[in-house]
Amino acid sequence: MITIYDESKSEVFDKIIDVLIKKEINGQYTLEAELLVLKEQMSIIKRGNKLLVDNEIFVIEEYTINHNFGEKIEYSIFAEHISYLLLNQPLGIFSEDEKTYTLPARELI
Repeated sequence: MITIYDESKSEVFDKIIDVLIKKEINGQYTLEAELLVLKEQMSIIKRGNKLLVDNEIFVIEEYTINHNFGEKIEYSIFAEHISYLLLNQPLGIFSEDEKTYTLPARELI
């Protein structure tokens, strides 16, 4: 079961065709899923919305419609673990000359 959240609501998807979670130490932590969606559920599948699977939260980065079966639509979704958002957060860094520089965490790794 997959749950997708936006700012005001959530939708549960239980018609899952395939889910693949890639988790590597110091590497990628991503999710690829294919699922059937009812037409009235389509609006919640957007870039940036949160996706809950196995008590892990991912953020939708890309989605495509594979097939349209009338009332049901087959989607492919690619999402990154929510921890990736932290890599883009600005961090204040203090230098020896007491100046503060702001850099994204990604540039410090």
